[in-house]
Amino acid sequence: MLRFARTLAEEMLVTGTTTLEMKSGYGLTVEAELRQLRLIARLRPQLAQRLVATGLFLHAAPPGVSRQEWIRTVTEELLPLACAEGLVGGVDAFVESTAFTVEEVRPLIAEAVRRQLIIRLHTDQFTRMGGTALGIGAGARGIDHMDYLADEDILRLAASDSVAVLLPAATYSMNQTVRPPARRLIDAGAAIAVATDFNPGTAPISSMPLTMSLAVHLFGLTPEEALSAVTINAAYVLGLDQEMGSLEAGKQADLLILDSDRLEMIPYRAGHNPVAEVMIRGEWIPASFGQ
Repeated sequence: MLRFARTLAEEMLVTGTTTLEMKSGYGLTVEAELRQLRLIARLRPQLAQRLVATGLFLHAAPPGVSRQEWIRTVTEELLPLACAEGLVGGVDAFVESTAFTVEEVRPLIAEAVRRQLIIRLHTDQFTRMGGTALGIGAGARGIDHMDYLADEDILRLAASDSVAVLLPAATYSMNQTVRPPARRLIDAGAAIAVATDFNPGTAPISSMPLTMSLAVHLFGLTPEEALSAVTINAAYVLGLDQEMGSLEAGKQADLLILDSDRLEMIPYRAGHNPVAEVMIRGEWIPASFGQ
């Protein structure tokens, strides 16, 4: 399993991802969730990239277990154990008609706030659930999907410190016709990030340049907006904006050399890898890093 995950991380490195987030959420038992997080901890020193771990503990209820029982287990058992081992820096929950309601995720959010963890939410992907308003009110750094975003939430996001995390690879892979109101969010003054959402179920795309291209072509971002969405704004979502995400004195020296001096070439040449060289922590990664 570690070898498989390392191969995928190296695949992402080839296309320029120098920091990545990995989540639990597929274990659906306390033991399996902790095993996923422990594997992430073991993987971390094996990678050139920075690796951030998030507990997507309310992703789905386990078979044969009620949602209320799983919420109690997560809040009272799983989260304390994960924190005791230092396995997570943040938590995530899926607020959706097929997953959990706004009220059901409140106990996890309250406990995460008490433990000073970063809060993330997946919400309003297939139906309008009110999760965006919940995330804003809870001080979530990032709120993902938001395809069915309420009009009033656009103004709420613009006035908040929460970032709208757009996932164009999922939209593309799932052939979704409803898309988040990216242009309206930006024009209203909301901050946006773009992520691959790389996962085996709904977004099997690991390439950040391709994801940037999809954000431009599907969501109407400009190349400049797409660039800030995958750098400084994404770093903020992970709580790393004071360390990385922009070229500034005192920040970690992660940078890419591309094969063109025109940013527009990234979305224009969809599927092409423009990354010629990668630097992480001030050190050039050997040219054979992807071989």
